[in-house]
Amino acid sequence: MQNNSKNSKLRVISTVEVKEGKRQELLDILVPFVGIARKEEGNISYDIYSSTENPNEFLGDHLWSSKEAFDKHSKSQEAYKLREANNSLSVKPLQIKTYTEVK
Repeated sequence: MQNNSKNSKLRVISTVEVKEGKRQELLDILVPFVGIARKEEGNISYDIYSSTENPNEFLGDHLWSSKEAFDKHSKSQEAYKLREANNSLSVKPLQIKTYTEVK
C-alpha cells in the first residue's frame, strides 16, 4: 500500500557519473552544497557516497521531513547551480528517485 500522506518523510536517492577527469570539479561544487542542504528546514540527513567500483560515480542519499520540504530545496538557487554543473560534468543526466516509508 502506497503512503501518500503529506506528512510522510521523503527519501531521495540520486545518482550521477561524471566524465573522466571531472571528479574533483564536481566535488568542489557538491561538498559545499551538501553543507548548505543539511541546514535547510526539513532536512533530516544528506549524505554523498562514491562508488567503490567507479570513483566517478556518486550516490546521494537524503531524507526530508516531507515532500514539500524537498520541493522547496529543489527550487533553491543552490540546487539549480548543482543541476547545471551536473549537466556539464556528467556522462548522462542526473537520476533522482523518491521514496516514502512503508508503514
